[in-house]
Amino acid sequence: SVNYSIPFGYWTLFAGASKSRYRQTVAGFDEPIVYGGTSKQVEAGVSVVPYRGASYKGTAMLKFLRKRASSTLNDIDIEVQRRDVVGYEFSYGHRHYIDQMVLDLGGGVRGTLPQFSHQPGYVYGDPDWNGRSTILTANAGLYLPFKVAGQQMAYQVNWQIQHAKTPIVPADYFTIGNRYAVRGFDGQMTLAAEDGWTLRNDLSLNLGNLGQQLYTGLDAGRVGGPAAQYLTSRTLVGAVAGLRGRVAVPGVANAVNASYDLSAGWPLKKPDNLKTQSTVFAATLMFEF
Repeated sequence: SVNYSIPFGYWTLFAGASKSRYRQTVAGFDEPIVYGGTSKQVEAGVSVVPYRGASYKGTAMLKFLRKRASSTLNDIDIEVQRRDVVGYEFSYGHRHYIDQMVLDLGGGVRGTLPQFSHQPGYVYGDPDWNGRSTILTANAGLYLPFKVAGQQMAYQVNWQIQHAKTPIVPADYFTIGNRYAVRGFDGQMTLAAEDGWTLRNDLSLNLGNLGQQLYTGLDAGRVGGPAAQYLTSRTLVGAVAGLRGRVAVPGVANAVNASYDLSAGWPLKKPDNLKTQSTVFAATLMFEF
């Protein structure tokens, strides 16, 4: 992906382009279903800080995008799922500082503009779908630092929800059961449907002033909507424990920093037909220049 932004005052203009491939196994009614595909996207938009104070700030964003995608089902190309769509996304967020506590609230809407789209895709069971989709989203988060016996700790909780107001294609389903939504699962099989929510809890312990943290987490998620009727269960619960932090790369000029996250996770609740490892190890390493 490539992104570029131009800030001026409280406004920021931005543009970007990306290309990605995905492959995931989703629990089905009789047997697992393997979805795959490629996606290319270009976008441009604007964000603004409409208000701010000593302890709060609001942010609004509007962007337009063009997305071209192809999909496969059990490694067979789905011609009707080829998409070349123009869409939009609007989001709003509010952050409030209360002493050391940080509260985040947000919401948004995204959808397609069929009058400007060439191939809107296909919705199963709705051959007369007009290509218009509307998805509502909301999120809330809380960060609460505290001390126990002189040790700096923090509790963080994040909640996200999606609700589809119209029929949507499978690529826009809400998916749970990977490192981003309900940790503790290996992501080879997931639960996905039109609607859903996740709740993510983290408890962390700072290791002195080294910029490193030990943490443990407990996540839960649930999917819903018409596609969920084919699932034997709609809920996942998982746990995780790990070490994360930031370090300066030695011997490299211009202060190159690296951030990492090493963890082990465990599935606690899942449908019997959703296969995953009993212990899931994950590692993430990112460099900042």
